Amino acid sequence: MKTAIHGRALPPESIDWSAVKCLWVQDALDEINAPTVFFPCVVFMDDTWSCLALTTDITSARQCVACLGALYDKPVKDWTRPAPETLAEDSFFYSMRDLLPENHGREIPEQEPQWGAGWSETDHLFRDGATGAEFMHELAEMDRIFREGIVEEDLDRARVSMALRATRETAVRRWIMLHVANPRHEATP
Repeated sequence: MKTAIHGRALPPESIDWSAVKCLWVQDALDEINAPTVFFPCVVFMDDTWSCLALTTDITSARQCVACLGALYDKPVKDWTRPAPETLAEDSFFYSMRDLLPENHGREIPEQEPQWGAGWSETDHLFRDGATGAEFMHELAEMDRIFREGIVEEDLDRARVSMALRATRETAVRRWIMLHVANPRHEATP
């Protein structure tokens, strides 16, 4: 996906809304300052996108895309919320295989977020209230199951390791983002 504007917000009144595909909430992990920040974004039919506001909190970003989506009748994709429970359990295997292209020299294209590698192993644990240790255990199990599942196939071990590493990194980033965007309130006894 191509970015239309970097570093500044595109005012909603300057948008040709007939050229808009959807709205979405972009998360960004600021590794230097530690917080995760969130931006409301617009995606155009030509797959370019831009931030709508330079707000960094999840509530403001969600409110912005929800209001504009309702006002202009455009779909909203909020990847900061957990995936639906109806997500197929083996969807991550298909996503893992997408990381193992037939043409080994091919670059993996940049695309907007989708349910996939790493996410299906993260979201159900988040919804069920798993601990960090339980999450790490599940990641180890995911690695083991995938390696056992492809043992009979003739796949380059370096490519398999790369796919598992990419999936693990996506899952960890997703785990962190879900906790920041959807804080859990401790029940009082």
